[in-house]
This record gives sequence, structure tokens and C-alpha cells, in this order.
Amino acid sequence: MLEIVDPATVGRTWRQYACHRRRDGGGKAVDVLIQLRYVPLIEGFARAFLVTLADAGDLVLASVRIGEPIEWLIYAAVGKCVQALGTGPGSFIVDVVKGGQALWTTVLMARHIVESADRTSTHYDEQFSQISTEEINDIMLAALGRIEHAIKERRLIHAPKLPFVLNTLEAWAPQAPGAWVRTLLWVDDDLLTLMRSYKVFTTQRTSGDTFARVLPRFDVKAFAEVLPPGNGLEQIDGRLKAIESSAKSLSKEDHEIIDLFRRATYSLHPSLAIDPQPSP
Repeated sequence: MLEIVDPATVGRTWRQYACHRRRDGGGKAVDVLIQLRYVPLIEGFARAFLVTLADAGDLVLASVRIGEPIEWLIYAAVGKCVQALGTGPGSFIVDVVKGGQALWTTVLMARHIVESADRTSTHYDEQFSQISTEEINDIMLAALGRIEHAIKERRLIHAPKLPFVLNTLEAWAPQAPGAWVRTLLWVDDDLLTLMRSYKVFTTQRTSGDTFARVLPRFDVKAFAEVLPPGNGLEQIDGRLKAIESSAKSLSKEDHEIIDLFRRATYSLHPSLAIDPQPSP
């Protein structure tokens, strides 16, 4: 695979590798990312693989669970590929981000490159030293353009790992997340879909457990950060009560996310008048 320089062929091969999944959550597609840390790359493959990540990363990687965060593997692969591009890689990276169809992976790549190429940042990495300040700005604008395009096409709400995308949007365009979230609050399905993206999992092991248990929880702090002014957690709970009291039939998943929200909110702010009991 490392000798292939055609982006379409690299993309097709990597997607085929994604079909080979192991019970531990890994597989051939993840193995490629791991191995890129240790092998030399030719420029043609590096270009093709960056295009592949931006086009297919969400489909291949969003649901992967391995021993280390998948983001770390992407960071390492992106750094290795950018280094293999040689001098003047910035304009090519801008084009990759502009054309990226995998929103989360494209934004993840762009943010990592922007922060790692900034010599004033604590994240600065010499692997990205060939990218100019102007190109850093162009990469950031290209990523923002992808997010704005997803908003216009009503696809943003369905993006994998949406909280990270919104966090990046807040970092680069502070008013934008709240303005977008405001449009969702009074549409029942949209609000519940947004909340489901803040469902995360933690592991817990108690005395006598052979295996750690994976437990769902609601990331209420991250959720509160994207709420527009005047719409706090109490207001959201009021909306949820209205949804529950309507004639609409809620799914088991809807009831679960409402329950997780209330438990997390009550744990964070016990003084709030929010009932932590499970929804019916």
C-alpha cells in the first residue's frame, strides 16, 4: 500500500481494510495508522493518504475503539504525511481541507495542523515548520467553510463526534455554535439528536469484577458550553418536559438521554430544580 500514489486507489484499499475488524475494536485500517509511525513514506503516498483521511476518515474511524484515542493515531499519521510532503505543503493541505467530505476527520486534521504549525502555540511541532502563517489562516478558513457548508445542508447535526466539531467552531468563530444551536432548541427531534451526541462512555471496575463495565453518561459541561445566551440547563429541562408531555412517542434512546441529562445536571448543580429521576 505504501507504494501507491493514486488517491482513489489508496482510498479504495483503506476502505477495504476497514471491513476487517477485530473484536477489540481494531482492524486493518487502524493497523495502517499505527504502522505509519514507524515506516518511511514517499511523497506520493503521503499526499494520497491525506486525501483519503479527509474523504473517508469519518466512515472508517468514527466508531473505532482501541486502547488509545484514535485522535492520537490520526495526529501521528498527519504529522508523518506532512513531513513527507517536503517544502511548501501548505497550499496542498488547504486544498485537502476544502475538499474533505469527512467532516470530523477533516476538522480534526485542520485543527491539529493549525495548532502544530503555530510557532507561538504550546502545541508547536517542527514537523509542520514548512507551513506559513498565511497558510495556517487559510487552513483554518477552509475548515470553517466545511462546517458552514454542513450547516447549510443540515448535515452538521449528524456529524460524528459533533462536540469536537462545535468546540473547534467555538475556538475559531466564538459566536457561531450558539447561533446554530439556537435553531435546534425548538425542534424536538433536533434537540434530542444534539443531546445524543453528548452521550459518552466511562469504564468502572469494582471489587470482584472480572471485566470493567462500560457506563453511559451525559457530558453536561461540554453541552452547556454550546448553549446560546439565555438558554441554560433549566431551560433545556423545561423543553424536555414539554417534549415528554406532548403526544409524541419517545424512543427508548430518547428516554435514556433525557435521564442521563437530568442525572448529570443534578450532579453538577444539585440546587437546580431538576428532577434527577428517570423519565418514564
